Amino acid sequence: MKIEGILSELRNISQTDRKAADAKQRPDAARSGSDVVQISDKARTMKSQQETAAAALKETPDVRRARVEEVKARVAQGYYDRPEVRQAVADSILHSGVVKEAASERRQVNTARAAAAKTPDTREDLVAQAKQRAASGFYDTREVRQKAAEGLMEGVLGVV
Repeated sequence: MKIEGILSELRNISQTDRKAADAKQRPDAARSGSDVVQISDKARTMKSQQETAAAALKETPDVRRARVEEVKARVAQGYYDRPEVRQAVADSILHSGVVKEAASERRQVNTARAAAAKTPDTREDLVAQAKQRAASGFYDTREVRQKAAEGLMEGVLGVV
């Protein structure tokens, strides 16, 4: 006979009992045994702040749309084709920190590529070990076959 899920059921029962005992010990708990919900002052303040922020956001005009239209008009007029404007844009990008982040990521990629290039496609030590095990009959045991089947099922199907 196999008993499944008994521990989780016992945990749920003990948690329910604990909650009921806590509610009974509180002086403001209802005597009828019903549940009591208390909302803290901090939660009420947070809710009020959230509502205020949401209202302010609704009242804020969409300035990006106007900015996008302005940039489109400048592109159409050739504003960004001038050398001094290109230089100003390039300087702004360089000073924003984006280039440093990209350069750092590029260095990490190059390091990983170099390490991958040094790693052989075939690990001769593992091939030799597998050949030795096959010759000695290691893979002919029931336990090893079972473990191999479980590993295949987990790797291919994600199921054990």
